[in-house]
Amino acid sequence: MARADIGMNQHLEPLGIFALGFLDAAAALFDRADQGAGLVDYAIYPAAYCLRHGLEVVIKQMSIYVAYEMSDPRLLYVPGHGLKDAWLRIDNDLIEIVEDEQDRNPQSTGIVEQCKSLIAIIDELDALDPKGTLFRYPEEVQTSRERARALVDRPPPFQEVNLSDWAKRARSAFDSAQALLSMAYSRAADLAQERGDPPIHFHETVMKK
Repeated sequence: MARADIGMNQHLEPLGIFALGFLDAAAALFDRADQGAGLVDYAIYPAAYCLRHGLEVVIKQMSIYVAYEMSDPRLLYVPGHGLKDAWLRIDNDLIEIVEDEQDRNPQSTGIVEQCKSLIAIIDELDALDPKGTLFRYPEEVQTSRERARALVDRPPPFQEVNLSDWAKRARSAFDSAQALLSMAYSRAADLAQERGDPPIHFHETVMKK
């Protein structure tokens, strides 16, 4: 029987830890459904939600690292569940960072391709679910607080799902996210030492600038 040692997962910032957990869960759920276990026809809802939410949290964590490296709090994510808008805040700076890392560190070979792979999955999930509500519950979330949530008969925009392909997408997203988060954390930690910043979360450090 396995036990989760929560204390062992403190090697990344909190959002990064949650992101990897959701992405790993997505891959496991898709794999389980692909093997015919459980409610296969319904697996798309929790599995795709975990995948999309994991990607959302990856972007938010990466925005913290990018904002810290660039010393620009304007790059931090804003509240909300949009994938594409959140990504577009940091994409140019992040690409510059990963290209620099690949040039400087021979061990980081492939980090640019992993970043591009993650972008492709983000684009796909954003096209399916731009508001982040499709896989969570059958409700239309209104933008105004005065308007009640409305139940809607809104099936996903597809009929059949190749669970094996989605399992591979989820695992690829996990691998790419893990590589990017680890790379960005290492760079930020080195910068913190150079700058003499106190050992607090990078989000707090950026917000103080």
